[in-house]
Amino acid sequence: MFKLFLFFILIFVLAPLSSFASSKKHWLHVDGEKNFSNIIVISKKFLRKTNKLEVFTYGAASINNAFYLDIAPGIDLTYYFKEKYAISFSYLHFFNSKKKITKQLDETEINGKIGSVPRQFIGAYFHWSPIYGKFALLNKKLIPFDLYFALGLGQFSAEYRESKDNGSDKISPFKAIAFSGQMGQQFAWSSNTAIHWKILWNFFQLPKNSTVSGYTNNILFGMGVSWFLGGEKTSR
Repeated sequence: MFKLFLFFILIFVLAPLSSFASSKKHWLHVDGEKNFSNIIVISKKFLRKTNKLEVFTYGAASINNAFYLDIAPGIDLTYYFKEKYAISFSYLHFFNSKKKITKQLDETEINGKIGSVPRQFIGAYFHWSPIYGKFALLNKKLIPFDLYFALGLGQFSAEYRESKDNGSDKISPFKAIAFSGQMGQQFAWSSNTAIHWKILWNFFQLPKNSTVSGYTNNILFGMGVSWFLGGEKTSR
């Protein structure tokens, strides 16, 4: 068995050596003719970001608030000091409306503990864009994209709401420091514009004197358009 093992080892070692010992041919030549099928063309990145300011305007909506529909226009300012690294500032202003289940609770005698409703958010982030690629749109146009992740801190201006027996809400304004994370993707439409979506996650503490205390999550999905200013002009 050991001799058979040595035999296979010799085969695996000597077989590559025999290929190197054969007459060498340039990889571009086959039967004396040039062959370019093995050449991969690497194009320049379509939307370069180094030393550029990104202005991202978007609309966002909460996807985890069971009682209220939270909709927010937002704006992000992001400066890329390297192609993959950036710092950004975000601002959102929220508009809230009751969902159907909340209106139904108002019509009952249940004293519902609604929880928090966001009003404004300001945050600062560090961005990392590790993934760059392209996909074909209907086999007619290549769309470059970047996938990024961001971590930071922010401040929530929010309201803690409880439904009272008479159907009205007891509103207690409060502010909280939030740990915040983002994941998003930018689809370059031109050398200075991109279609942009992101998921924004905020984790913060409810007021200690409220009926329901502890920590809560606020998750938003946003989509809009990014404009890139400054930097060097690039092309495909």
